[in-house]
Amino acid sequence: DLGARSFVGTIHAFCQMVLEAHYSALGEGERMPTIFERDEDRMALLEKALHMIPSVSQALEAKSDKERRVILMNLLAAINAAKRSFAAGLPGVSDRLCAEYADTIRDNFEAELHAQQRIDFDDLLVLTHRLFTEQTHILEHYAGLYRYLCVDEAQDLNAIQYELIRLLGQPNGNVLLIGCKSQAIYGFNGASIEFMEKAFCADFDPVQKHELLKNYRSARSVIRAANPLAGTTADQMKPDEAAFEGECAVIACEDEEQEAKWVIGKIDALVKGAPRNDIEGALTYGRIAVLARNRFAMKALEEALIAASIPYELRQQQNGLTFDSDFMRVFDLGLCLLANPRSQLHLNQLRKQVGVEESASYVSATKGIALLESLCGSVTSDWRERFSFCVQEWRKVADDGTKLLPVLERIKTFASESTTWDEHERARVLADVGIMRDCWTRYTHNTASEYRSLSGFRAKLSLGVVRPSGASDVLTLATVHSVKGLEFDVVFLIGMVEGVFPDYRAQTGTRQMKEEQNEAFVAMTRARRLLFMTYPKNRLMPWGDRKPQQMSRFLSMTTLCPTSAGEGSVLRVAE
Repeated sequence: DLGARSFVGTIHAFCQMVLEAHYSALGEGERMPTIFERDEDRMALLEKALHMIPSVSQALEAKSDKERRVILMNLLAAINAAKRSFAAGLPGVSDRLCAEYADTIRDNFEAELHAQQRIDFDDLLVLTHRLFTEQTHILEHYAGLYRYLCVDEAQDLNAIQYELIRLLGQPNGNVLLIGCKSQAIYGFNGASIEFMEKAFCADFDPVQKHELLKNYRSARSVIRAANPLAGTTADQMKPDEAAFEGECAVIACEDEEQEAKWVIGKIDALVKGAPRNDIEGALTYGRIAVLARNRFAMKALEEALIAASIPYELRQQQNGLTFDSDFMRVFDLGLCLLANPRSQLHLNQLRKQVGVEESASYVSATKGIALLESLCGSVTSDWRERFSFCVQEWRKVADDGTKLLPVLERIKTFASESTTWDEHERARVLADVGIMRDCWTRYTHNTASEYRSLSGFRAKLSLGVVRPSGASDVLTLATVHSVKGLEFDVVFLIGMVEGVFPDYRAQTGTRQMKEEQNEAFVAMTRARRLLFMTYPKNRLMPWGDRKPQQMSRFLSMTTLCPTSAGEGSVLRVAE
């Protein structure tokens, strides 16, 4: 059966599948722990681990909230980097005290994870690698089941991902890596082109190499603009073989406000204008994307989009679900506790949300529903009715974790008929219910009925594989990293100034600068037909000052001549 002998998904998702089937072979419990879905939860647990070290705790307390957050984010990045590269300690951590206690910090963090039956995202890779190397019969099973491996985006492999592919692929020797070094943009995650270009060639010698130089996505003008940013001449695409000429332009604006105004005017003209011969069908908002290097560069545009009533979706990379309504945050935290009753972190978050003030000792309930029922008498008066309803619905999920859909329908009815909520809160609840329903529907469509469970659903949420793709006819607003692998008929690349794109931290001649160039290449080649790249001549800095700006070096590399936004609507600029 082809379905039983094939797997399509990310390496993390593959590892999750393996661990769900064989976690007990590691000797650490019968059931695979739950995966952290949100970075905020991971940071809260790490902060608790740091407070176990008196000198580190004292130093942390002396920091501002912003400084403390930066330290926690850097430590989490270092922990992840160490796991991905099989490294000890906390590589790259600059804080002297944290570097001194690196091993203790990692041990404390892992102990907290274990106490709450949780694992980190990259633990999926680490534990699967352990399973394959310690229990070779399990590796033999999967190598026999999946005799042919095809790995896309291979330029972004890191050490542990490549090692897993090597272990699985060497018994049969049937491995295909597909990658483009001009699109290598995840060096900060430990990825390296070396695994595809050197390690693979050595481990699977002899290797056949095939160059794919035709771009079936982008128009000729887009390819010509992007080609100078490709790694080498050999990596450049052949523009003459593209079917359409398309449009490509660089637009100079006085500031971010004029930049936003120009972009919105162009979007309006394209959507409402006459049909184009180079775009199949009607051009709608859903076929247009506005990309930027970071969120701050989008601020003026977001405000202008709201003022112009243009529907848009801010595409995010974060896994898991985030809710706008307090009610669905509480309901979701209850689901987390049903899946993992030992999650002290989620218990504390739930207590705080419903006004339970007494401090919680470590979770002792063997079942999540008993834990949730115990809170009924402690919630504040404004939560009493809603929490009682939640408990009633949590019981149904606890009895059968596959019956989430009818529970969501009852929540929808409860919210619609409630007389105690204002219209804004009711609308937020109904929207949140719709998001969770969409995620559950995608989960059930992709998971056989005998394998469905609440814990399995939470795991898929943490991997981001069942997140809703968003509304079909809204403008996409996104950072470049979050649209890797996607394509749009029209792309606007905004905020193209030195210090933003490339990032101010990337120095000329470094690996970081090369990755910035690759990221610009990725951004440009998201466009199928039209590409407009804009930059402000001066902009508001994050600290409040206005400063003159220099056009990004990546725009200079395209050899396109900038046109002033004040000169009217320009669709094509001569090279």
